[in-house]
Amino acid sequence: MTHRRSIRFRLNLLFGAASLVALAVGVYGVSTLRETRHSLETSRLRQDRLNEAHRVQSLLLEGAREVGAFVAGDEASGDRARQINAEAEAALERLEEAAQDQAERKVAHELLQAVSGYQRTLERVVFALKKERLDYAKGVLPRLDTLLPEVDRQVDRLVRRQHESSLEAERRARARTGTIVWVVGLSIFGLVLLGVLLLIVLQHWLVRPLEALATGARRIAHGDYGAPIPDSGTRELSELSRELSGMGRSIANYQREMVDRERLAALGEMTYAVAHNVRNPLASIRALAQSSLPDALSDQVRESLRQIIRSVDRLDRWLKDLLVSLRPIKLSRQTEDLNDVVREVAESMETYATQRGVSIEIDLCELPCRASIDRRRLDQALISVVSNAIEASPRGERIRMSSAPLNGNHESFEIVVEDRGVGISSENRTKIFTPYFTTKSGGTGLG
Repeated sequence: MTHRRSIRFRLNLLFGAASLVALAVGVYGVSTLRETRHSLETSRLRQDRLNEAHRVQSLLLEGAREVGAFVAGDEASGDRARQINAEAEAALERLEEAAQDQAERKVAHELLQAVSGYQRTLERVVFALKKERLDYAKGVLPRLDTLLPEVDRQVDRLVRRQHESSLEAERRARARTGTIVWVVGLSIFGLVLLGVLLLIVLQHWLVRPLEALATGARRIAHGDYGAPIPDSGTRELSELSRELSGMGRSIANYQREMVDRERLAALGEMTYAVAHNVRNPLASIRALAQSSLPDALSDQVRESLRQIIRSVDRLDRWLKDLLVSLRPIKLSRQTEDLNDVVREVAESMETYATQRGVSIEIDLCELPCRASIDRRRLDQALISVVSNAIEASPRGERIRMSSAPLNGNHESFEIVVEDRGVGISSENRTKIFTPYFTTKSGGTGLG
């Protein structure tokens, strides 16, 4: 069995998929933004360290100039040189602490050691010159000349390292910025694609089925009540299409019922004319039979005349029933024995059965089958059924009429009429009580 999904389920599924995609893009975008922010912050810090390295380089150069001035005889330059070198040493300590990796930390540490050695040597030279120990100072000065190139080399190394780190951080920041641009572009493309997909899905799930339903509704409105309504794949629209189809069938059935009612109304008008035209000849026939009854030549003729009188009386009652058939039926109930009803109907139909070469057999309940019935209407119904059975039976066959308690209960009874005819097909069984329906060439469909 096909399980139909509702429109709400499908829209929720589509919304859920879109939400998952949007969530994934959002999470990736936020992650990329955080990484970009980190890269930019790293780039800024590396640029600050690069500036700090340049400052250290400038301080060391300035300190070297102050040392030269001090050696030339400017005593104040010695103190300034020591102060400048101490400031450079403090800056190097900060660079070592802020190093991002082991290699950068190693370069800063080696430069710090070189500057510290240079600072200690400078302290000894300044101290010796202030104490006028010129020989000692002259012996230490070559040491400064030896340490200064090493310090310059380490400073250049630190500057290069910080410059490379700054470039790497800047490259990563640019790459992250490019990723953000790519994510934004992909998000815009995804939104456009999602919109197009949503339009296609809505066109398939809603627009086309609704257009088909509208077309079917217009055809029904124009009188094509049997117009096929396409069954959509969604549960709600499928139910709507079934309701429209059912509405078309109901309108068609109602229209047929209206036609049948009009035909029945016309039949009612004819009934009065038939009743008035037939009852007068029947009265003449009954009067003739009644007047001939005392002069009957034999008992058989006398019984036949009585049968004629009973049949005429029965037909007269039926005509009276026809006159009131257009009014609501009111049963005139009376407790009677069903065996008598079966026996009388069998006797009244015996002549017609003999003419058709068919015999009637009765099998009555042993006990009286007393029930509350409308005798005239039950007679009418049984005679119609027996008449149909006679006409459907081949010559030489028997029709069996029986009465018996229903399910062994003596409060309810059944009357069964059996024949050997071809029977009623399964497709016609639901139509046998429809007015004017008949399978006989000369039938009226009112029996």
